[in-house]
Amino acid sequence: MKRHAYVLLIVLLFCTTAAAQNDPGVPEVPPEQFALLPWGWTPPDPAVLQEIKQAGFNLAGFISPEGLDAVAAARLKAIVIDPSTSVSDAVVDLPATCSPKTPPRGG
Repeated sequence: MKRHAYVLLIVLLFCTTAAAQNDPGVPEVPPEQFALLPWGWTPPDPAVLQEIKQAGFNLAGFISPEGLDAVAAARLKAIVIDPSTSVSDAVVDLPATCSPKTPPRGG
Protein backbone atom coordinates (compact mmCIF):
# COMPACT_ATOMS: atom_id res chain seq x y z
CA MET A 1 0.00 0.00 0.00
CA LYS A 2 2.85 2.34 0.85
CA ARG A 3 4.35 1.76 -2.60
CA HIS A 4 1.09 2.80 -4.28
CA ALA A 5 1.11 6.04 -2.30
CA TYR A 6 4.63 6.82 -3.50
CA VAL A 7 3.71 6.10 -7.11
CA LEU A 8 0.62 8.30 -6.84
CA LEU A 9 2.69 11.10 -5.29
CA ILE A 10 5.23 10.93 -8.13
CA VAL A 11 2.48 10.95 -10.78
CA LEU A 12 0.82 13.96 -9.16
CA LEU A 13 4.15 15.76 -8.97
CA PHE A 14 4.76 15.27 -12.69
CA CYS A 15 1.21 16.36 -13.55
CA THR A 16 1.42 19.57 -11.54
CA THR A 17 4.88 20.34 -12.93
CA ALA A 18 3.63 19.90 -16.50
CA ALA A 19 0.58 22.06 -15.78
CA ALA A 20 2.76 24.80 -14.28
CA GLN A 21 4.97 24.85 -17.37
CA ASN A 22 1.97 25.62 -19.55
CA ASP A 23 0.34 28.10 -17.15
CA PRO A 24 0.78 31.66 -18.47
CA GLY A 25 0.53 32.94 -14.89
CA VAL A 26 3.76 31.21 -13.87
CA PRO A 27 6.69 33.61 -14.36
CA GLU A 28 9.64 32.46 -16.45
CA VAL A 29 12.98 32.27 -14.69
CA PRO A 30 15.65 34.14 -16.68
CA PRO A 31 18.83 32.19 -17.45
CA GLU A 32 20.84 34.78 -15.53
CA GLN A 33 19.10 33.53 -12.36
CA PHE A 34 19.00 29.80 -13.13
CA ALA A 35 20.01 28.23 -16.43
CA LEU A 36 17.80 25.47 -17.84
CA LEU A 37 19.08 24.03 -21.10
CA PRO A 38 19.08 20.88 -23.17
CA TRP A 39 22.63 19.55 -23.09
CA GLY A 40 24.44 19.34 -26.38
CA TRP A 41 24.59 21.07 -29.71
CA THR A 42 21.33 22.73 -30.85
CA PRO A 43 20.55 23.24 -34.52
CA PRO A 44 19.28 26.74 -35.39
CA ASP A 45 16.01 25.25 -36.66
CA PRO A 46 12.99 27.39 -35.60
CA ALA A 47 10.85 24.28 -34.99
CA VAL A 48 13.47 22.76 -32.67
CA LEU A 49 13.90 26.06 -30.83
CA GLN A 50 10.12 26.35 -30.32
CA GLU A 51 10.05 22.83 -28.85
CA ILE A 52 12.86 23.79 -26.50
CA LYS A 53 10.95 26.92 -25.41
CA GLN A 54 7.69 24.97 -24.95
CA ALA A 55 9.52 22.38 -22.83
CA GLY A 56 10.32 25.12 -20.32
CA PHE A 57 14.00 25.66 -21.06
CA ASN A 58 15.30 29.24 -20.90
CA LEU A 59 18.51 28.56 -22.89
CA ALA A 60 18.63 26.94 -26.32
CA GLY A 61 21.81 25.06 -25.43
CA PHE A 62 25.05 25.29 -27.39
CA ILE A 63 24.70 27.08 -30.72
CA SER A 64 26.91 28.54 -33.45
CA PRO A 65 27.03 32.33 -33.93
CA GLU A 66 25.06 31.94 -37.19
CA GLY A 67 22.08 30.64 -35.20
CA LEU A 68 21.73 33.58 -32.82
CA ASP A 69 18.98 35.32 -34.83
CA ALA A 70 16.87 32.16 -34.76
CA VAL A 71 17.47 31.82 -30.99
CA ALA A 72 16.39 35.43 -30.40
CA ALA A 73 13.28 34.92 -32.57
CA ALA A 74 12.32 31.98 -30.32
CA ARG A 75 12.70 34.28 -27.27
CA LEU A 76 15.60 32.21 -25.92
CA LYS A 77 19.24 32.78 -25.12
CA ALA A 78 22.11 30.40 -25.80
CA ILE A 79 25.71 29.50 -25.09
CA VAL A 80 27.70 30.39 -28.20
CA ILE A 81 30.26 27.86 -29.36
CA ASP A 82 32.68 29.05 -32.01
CA PRO A 83 35.73 26.93 -32.87
CA SER A 84 37.70 30.08 -33.71
CA THR A 85 37.51 31.22 -30.07
CA SER A 86 38.35 27.96 -28.28
CA VAL A 87 41.77 26.59 -27.49
CA SER A 88 42.46 22.95 -26.67
CA ASP A 89 44.63 21.83 -23.76
CA ALA A 90 47.24 20.55 -26.22
CA VAL A 91 47.59 24.01 -27.77
CA VAL A 92 47.82 25.72 -24.40
CA ASP A 93 50.43 23.15 -23.29
CA LEU A 94 49.30 23.06 -19.67
CA PRO A 95 51.69 21.48 -17.16
CA ALA A 96 50.71 18.03 -15.87
CA THR A 97 49.68 19.55 -12.52
CA CYS A 98 46.83 21.38 -14.32
CA SER A 99 45.62 18.38 -16.29
CA PRO A 100 41.94 17.48 -15.84
CA LYS A 101 43.15 13.95 -15.00
CA THR A 102 45.15 15.24 -12.05
CA PRO A 103 43.05 16.08 -8.97
CA PRO A 104 43.76 19.54 -7.49
CA ARG A 105 45.92 19.77 -4.39
CA GLY A 106 44.91 21.70 -1.33
CA GLY A 107 41.81 23.73 -1.42
